[in-house]
Amino acid sequence: MRSLRACGRFFVSTGVLLFSSGKIGYNGNMRADYINPAVYGRVYHILTYENALALRTSLETGLRISDVLALEVQNFHGNSFVFTAAKTGKKGRKTISADLARRLRQISGKKWVFTGRFGNKPRTRQAVWKDVKKAAASLKISDNLTTHSARKTYAVELFHQQGFNKTQKELQHSRADTTMLYAFSDILTGGRRGSDERIDEILRLVREIHSEIVGRV
Repeated sequence: MRSLRACGRFFVSTGVLLFSSGKIGYNGNMRADYINPAVYGRVYHILTYENALALRTSLETGLRISDVLALEVQNFHGNSFVFTAAKTGKKGRKTISADLARRLRQISGKKWVFTGRFGNKPRTRQAVWKDVKKAAASLKISDNLTTHSARKTYAVELFHQQGFNKTQKELQHSRADTTMLYAFSDILTGGRRGSDERIDEILRLVREIHSEIVGRV
């Protein structure tokens, strides 16, 4: 039986490189697993209220949790806000649900939306991460739920709803193969168990994405 690890480096017949590493999704933030959207409601109930809102913001926008926690009150306008990604320096705008926007305004401090423990800095991503891991343990979630899982869930849902180009744009990825790791993270999470059907599904999706990419150039 083929495994995703064994297929870590391959090209499909279209010539699109899917993964350039022999270890798919096992370094850095890629260790976080995709989590089904239905699970997050249970997680929110265990987290502190502010941490639940931070994770929910990441899930609704696809932003890294560090960028969510760095949001400043002055950058909010109605149900949208502008941001600068700390990792890349790229600027962007996100729109969230009216309910989430209302809740964020209620917890906002004078400068930051997610004020830290002592009030002079924003909340740390380590604090949210620890709370999320405790919730995962309490709920006995076998997959690796971390704060970065919300970004992966966002990517999968957006990919299926609006396509690959939109997903790459919203995640602000420069490389298509990086976006694939996120857009296929639901398949990769299950695929670690060595499913041939999962690999075949990835190959089919890559061919579809290749057509979409070619269509935009």
